[in-house]
Amino acid sequence: MASFNLTYKDKAVRILPSASSYINSNSELRKKYKLETLQLAKSRADNYEKINKSLIDQKEDSEYESLIAIENIDPGEALLVAATEYETDFYILTCDKKFLKALSRSNLTNIKQRLYKRIICLEQLIIHLINHNDFNKVCLRIASSELSNCDIAEAFKNSKLTQKELALKTLEQRVKKLRDETGDLLIESLPPPPIEIKTPDP
Repeated sequence: MASFNLTYKDKAVRILPSASSYINSNSELRKKYKLETLQLAKSRADNYEKINKSLIDQKEDSEYESLIAIENIDPGEALLVAATEYETDFYILTCDKKFLKALSRSNLTNIKQRLYKRIICLEQLIIHLINHNDFNKVCLRIASSELSNCDIAEAFKNSKLTQKELALKTLEQRVKKLRDETGDLLIESLPPPPIEIKTPDP
């Protein structure tokens, strides 16, 4: 988010209204992740601005209804996309490849045109973190996390001994594959973080 001059408390960043309750009540998540991880995720979710579901057109023939009618697009993903209908500048961060492939194969031309290079996948985010941060710190954070994403796990399969070049190569291959499968939905690359200009004390 630093690349867009945003923090998790910024109102320009919005998440699904169900995020906190999903994290809190999903038994599958409790099997996969440590309690501390879930508590941190819920704390962040509580602080994010929520998409106002009441403002989304959910009537018959609406974008939302057209989206949820497609296999592998769930109501949450449909809400994320429908929320962009009246936005002029936005990005959607997702790790759900089935959703992206389903959307790409759909006949929802207007929606796909609006989402042209507006999607950021998890692999692109990790590439960005590697390129603009200390790789050892990124590697340690990922190695100590509870990964459920197979592509990220593959890129860091050697845990703390993972080499930067090999991790980037694997991630870039996954992004290329996803781009080939989903057309022009993925952003080319994330912008670099803003440069902080420090002025000397008077």
